[in-house]
Amino acid sequence: MKKTSLFGRIPQIMTLLLIFLFIGLLSIYGIKGTYSRYAQDDYCYGYKVHDMGFWNMQIQSYIHTNQFNSDRYSLTIVHSLVELSGGPKTVPVLPSLEILAWFASLVFVFYQLGQIIYSRAAYLVASLSALPILFFTLYLAPNQYQILFWLSAMQTYLTPLVLATLLFGLLISTARAQKLSWPAALGLGLLAFFAGGFSETTGLWQFACWSMLLGWALIYRKKSILARNAIRPALVLVGAVTLALVVMALCPANFNTGGTFTHPDLARLILQPLSYATGFIWLALKGAPLPYLVVILLGFFASASHGAKDGFKVKTISVEILAAILILYALTVVTMLPSFYANSHYPGDRALLPAQFTLSAGLFILGWKMAELSAAFRPDIFSSRSSVFILGVLGLALCIYMVRITPRVYDKLPAYQARAQAWDLRQQLILHEKAAGIENVIAPAFDSVYGITELHYETSNWVNQCAAWYYGVQTIATVDNYAGISPHPIGK
Repeated sequence: MKKTSLFGRIPQIMTLLLIFLFIGLLSIYGIKGTYSRYAQDDYCYGYKVHDMGFWNMQIQSYIHTNQFNSDRYSLTIVHSLVELSGGPKTVPVLPSLEILAWFASLVFVFYQLGQIIYSRAAYLVASLSALPILFFTLYLAPNQYQILFWLSAMQTYLTPLVLATLLFGLLISTARAQKLSWPAALGLGLLAFFAGGFSETTGLWQFACWSMLLGWALIYRKKSILARNAIRPALVLVGAVTLALVVMALCPANFNTGGTFTHPDLARLILQPLSYATGFIWLALKGAPLPYLVVILLGFFASASHGAKDGFKVKTISVEILAAILILYALTVVTMLPSFYANSHYPGDRALLPAQFTLSAGLFILGWKMAELSAAFRPDIFSSRSSVFILGVLGLALCIYMVRITPRVYDKLPAYQARAQAWDLRQQLILHEKAAGIENVIAPAFDSVYGITELHYETSNWVNQCAAWYYGVQTIATVDNYAGISPHPIGK
């Protein structure tokens, strides 16, 4: 009896091992994050808030053209808060906080969904669902360094996705509560307005998400109490993020650029993002087929081990799988729209993060639904001893894969540490020369890293100017191997 009981717990044991491995791998990213430092736009935000003061900067930066995007009001607020809370001293803790906040938000979402679907709290299932989506979104991100270890890109693209995930969980929780009080509606609206103001790309992506949820709620309002209860909070989210997009679009600085750029015509605006989205999904799956297969298998394993239940219909699950694929594609198209509309080109790597998150979450859900589809064809498929054994083998194989990729996650960590130490030395050198009364400072030159522009040799470069204003000197120029500090290359 004890042997049978232990045998039946094999999937649960594998689940715990997977959770432990995911936490370990994400902890490595957190350690790498402790070596994050200021770069490029960070200096510009930093000196502005000190020169203008917090509240005045929010107003003036929105009205006037700056070295950074003036219309992204939430981004300006967060950068100001980071600088006033310590700036370079605060940045090293932010990647870990982002990871923890996103993990908690995803667990909250899956916990709410578990309560709806299975009428019980399933903390292990929620954790095993949250961790793969979180990890593989970061692991497979087109420019991981920028979105996780550089303040400007992290706040522009990662933070709003964390907030959007939390908003989704709050929407489900509100719908389950069957009522929406005015304080709750105001809180949802303010948070959605704030989450929508970090960038046009993430704002439009959120608008698409909340609009789809509102459409679902309206269509199924007569069949589902949950759908009927979700209408009002979904309306609040759609309205708030719409207002956020309008506020960014009407930013006076947008009309002071003096450019003569012509936006693409309607036909190209529709067709080109469709092509971009198809290309993104195809190239992502083609370029990393094994990791994406693992994401699907993790979804299957999580559902089959702890979530799949009887009563599913083949037709219903098939429709849900098709809907998941269409939603995945639609949200990827939406991610491509702002960059193409504004600049007529494919989005930069960091702007693809919403599409990457959509793809990781979508494939995990497909794996989950495949397990449900299997249960629909054969209700007792996951209750036999042979299926428990197969799930145990699958879980072990997934654990082995996660161990196998650990060196890739750890890769270049010593280089990150060395560069951070060199950055600290450079800052001390600049401050020492400033204290000595030197206004035209010479500093060590660093190699640019993953597309982030470093201080140039010339004082006229905009990054040099922002850094000089940030440190309170007239000019900063760089020289290779100055004071014996090397360029510390990491990656291009």
